Amino acid sequence: MSILSLIFPEKCAFCGKALKTIGVCDTCKTELPWWGGCEELADGLKITAPLKYEGKARFALLNFKFHGRKNHARTFADLMEVCIQNHYGADSFDAVTFVPLHWLRRLKRGYNQTELLANALSRKFGVQVLKTLTKPKRAKANSGLNSAQRAGNVTDAFRIKCSSGVSGKRILLIDDVCTTGATLRETAKILIQAGASDVICAAVCRTV
Repeated sequence: MSILSLIFPEKCAFCGKALKTIGVCDTCKTELPWWGGCEELADGLKITAPLKYEGKARFALLNFKFHGRKNHARTFADLMEVCIQNHYGADSFDAVTFVPLHWLRRLKRGYNQTELLANALSRKFGVQVLKTLTKPKRAKANSGLNSAQRAGNVTDAFRIKCSSGVSGKRILLIDDVCTTGATLRETAKILIQAGASDVICAAVCRTV
């Protein structure tokens, strides 16, 4: 064990317990709200996620998203990798992309959590990260909105940033949490219109 790991030990993303290596502590492995399923949202678009959006998973994801816990991306990506392998296979996509933030929100937060997830997953699968999408429309946050309101909130909120790398590619689209699927459906539609041959989706959590 290195001196740095003694001074700054890895911690469980879900409870903060010190660990010898990155991962999930034994207690959280039994207590987390596991989902691990694969669901069709609409028009053949599929979503997989390791966790339900509740309890310890919700707490850890909110810390990751709003409180600077960027290192959680590695743990979440490890869990997402298993679902992606199980339901899609490692050779089912050519590139990874992610749901963008409006530039003001990204500036305030300092990072885009979905981009961190995409970067971690690209290293695991050995594929390129494509910064394909942008969000020029500063929409309200989806939290607290019903299905119809979420769909209206994301309509025309996204644009293709660069279509040259998308054409003919099978794309893995990453978000942090999938509730109604409105954001993923809208962004996947734009990728298909830009020439992507297929889009599949993965998130950390699914609202079940």
